[in-house]
Amino acid sequence: MTSLAVSCTGIIFSGSLDATIRSWRAPGPEYDTYSAYDPSLTLETLVGHTDSVWDLALLPSREHEQGYLLSASADGTIKVWDTSPLYTNAKGFRLLKSWSYSGLQGSRGDKADEPIPLSIAPYHPDYRIVLVGFNNGKIKAFNIETGAVVMTFGAELDGMSLSIFVHSLRSSLTSVLLRSFAL
Repeated sequence: MTSLAVSCTGIIFSGSLDATIRSWRAPGPEYDTYSAYDPSLTLETLVGHTDSVWDLALLPSREHEQGYLLSASADGTIKVWDTSPLYTNAKGFRLLKSWSYSGLQGSRGDKADEPIPLSIAPYHPDYRIVLVGFNNGKIKAFNIETGAVVMTFGAELDGMSLSIFVHSLRSSLTSVLLRSFAL
């Protein structure tokens, strides 16, 4: 397991090294912390990535408190999943959109040369925007509905060959916090 996202309805999403996202029902208070694995808590496996899922984020929509699950993967893509089954008891979290570093409208170019998304966070107060941190030190703001790049953060350093990874992102009403490290 590489990441977790927890909904207010008690559904837990976990990203994995095996390229899947699994959904689980949170155990009730009668479960002991060290209880044996209970397969009845497993709900669904979301399949769509081809490499490790590094980060997950739940984003509100206008219809529901959590309308979208976003995933960032080592396959170079950011995927948007419909989470309306959280509220309708329907089966099947549908894949709605997928884009890469260049955005939905951008050219994919040579996938091997594109930066990898490592972290993802909602942008407060506009939940139609998501912030994605990449392994080249850049943070891009994407419009969830269109997949377009809205803004890019991070300066180009001429002649410098620093390797900076955006490891973690958090957004509040007044600021964006990022944790990164340089090699």
